[in-house]
Amino acid sequence: QFEKISVETLLEAILIPSANDAALALALYNSGSEIEFAKKMNQYAQKYGLRSASFYNSTGLDIREAKTGEYYGNKMSASDVAVLTKIALQNKFFRETVAKPEFFGTSIDEQFAHSKSSTNQLFGSFVGTKGVKTGYTELAGQCLVHLSERADGVEILSVVLGSTDRFQETKNLLTWLWDNFVW
Repeated sequence: QFEKISVETLLEAILIPSANDAALALALYNSGSEIEFAKKMNQYAQKYGLRSASFYNSTGLDIREAKTGEYYGNKMSASDVAVLTKIALQNKFFRETVAKPEFFGTSIDEQFAHSKSSTNQLFGSFVGTKGVKTGYTELAGQCLVHLSERADGVEILSVVLGSTDRFQETKNLLTWLWDNFVW
């Protein structure tokens, strides 16, 4: 039996527990192929002035070139990741979804249910965490785009790329910012 899942549930699966199968399903649904979807992603990157962005697939996973055995993958600078995240956070669905520490979704007919925790370990362990997104590949290392909110309502967006300990580095960065800046 095939499972039918709504676009909304697939988006939640991508944004909360990093479900690459959901990313591929949406790419195929949207564009017919992952190559065509990557073209659209690159067009949007140009539209928003993300000059460092270069997309090859919907998942962000590294790609191995069959002939040479070399790896390549999607690329974007920390600055462009921050710009794209600011744009995405203006969308209510995105903002609410990335703030969830747990994913729970069902198929349209409710015959299948899926539940999985967020890949963001800062939920529940760092004050003010409002979410966003983790990532990892061998080429990119550990990555974390993190949104936190201070008690006075100031939001801080941080981007850590190429890390060996993204959660501790983000904690260190945010603790330093909170202790040393006044808004």
